[in-house]
Amino acid sequence: MDQDLQQKLNRLEELIIQERDYARTLKVAQIKELQQEKGDLITELQSENVTYSAEIKILIKKIQRENIRNAKLLHTCLGNLRQLMNHCAQQLTPVSYGKHGACVQNSPSGLLLNGRI
Repeated sequence: MDQDLQQKLNRLEELIIQERDYARTLKVAQIKELQQEKGDLITELQSENVTYSAEIKILIKKIQRENIRNAKLLHTCLGNLRQLMNHCAQQLTPVSYGKHGACVQNSPSGLLLNGRI
């Protein structure tokens, strides 16, 4: 039983490291597949009611830290991507002038997203 648990935890650690590599290279499809497998494995591990040895507890804490690290990396990457998209949308918004010659703020036209120029 302990050996099976050790193998599952090692596999989870491998998946977390793979997830980080995919996040760095922006391989979204692979991340989705990997997260599905990771979620199934975590659900399976949570369903086991076992007392863990000190060695297993250390490994679990390490895996938790790595998983939190991945979550922060993904959150930061998505935040940067949103900021970049907003900046591009602002750059693509044409300048318009009102009745009295003052600049009027237009909403982004989505030129970047629909491919029209």
